[in-house]
Order: sequence, then structure tokens, then C-alpha cells
Amino acid sequence: MRSGKKIWFLVLLLLVNVFALSACGKSKLSDEFDQSEVEELAASVVDMVNKGDAEGIQELSNEQMKQAMAEDVLNQVFDAAKGFGEYKEILKTDLAGVKDKATDESIAVAVVKVKYADKEAIYTISFDTDMKLAGLYLK
Repeated sequence: MRSGKKIWFLVLLLLVNVFALSACGKSKLSDEFDQSEVEELAASVVDMVNKGDAEGIQELSNEQMKQAMAEDVLNQVFDAAKGFGEYKEILKTDLAGVKDKATDESIAVAVVKVKYADKEAIYTISFDTDMKLAGLYLK
């Protein structure tokens, strides 16, 4: 497996684990999170991706994400966002809470619909209870 594909696989695996471990469910945001703070931080992540701010994303990330989101992986994410055209606006943000059954930790998940000049994109952004970035997926 090529290095780039291996890293993408690891990032995807992290996200799958978060959702698989909470198979029973997506539910409302845990009381451990402030809705406004999660929405604002998710918007900041979208902004960092659009600006190509690898340092900002790394600083915000938890240890697992720091390892998974190496510079080459972040550059692939940035390139994907650039491929959508000029960033216009966030159209909608939905929040949900999941529980990591292995650690019993609450995770906040923000699904952010974003408008670009050429198409719309969906960001799935996860935060742990320390408000550290625990997952980032862009499609």
C-alpha cells in the first residue's frame, strides 16, 4: 500500500472507529459540550482547511490525529478543498454526540455543509471532551 493511501486509510479508520464504537447511536450532543463552542470550532476547522493552515490543525488535534494527519495527508485535504473552487460560506451545521464504547468518552460530531464556487462539500469534524480535533473527513 502506498504511503499516501496508508495514511488516508488510518484517518478513515479513526473515523470508522468513532462511529462504529457508537453503533447504537448518534444522539443529541452530550452535556459535556457547549453547542456554540462546537459550532464555532468546527467553522474554524473549515476555515483552516480553506487557508491551508496545517499548523493550526495540528495544534488543535489530539495525539491520535496529530499522528494520522501528517503534512502530506493535510496537503491532500487542502488540495481536495481547493478543487471545489472558491470558498463561499457554511450552509448548515448539524451536531450529534457519540460515545466511544472502548473508552466511554463522549465525542461531539459536527457535520458541516459548505458551499464552494464549483460544488458543495460535507465536512465531518469530531472533537473530544478536551475540544481537541479527533476526526476530520471531507467529501
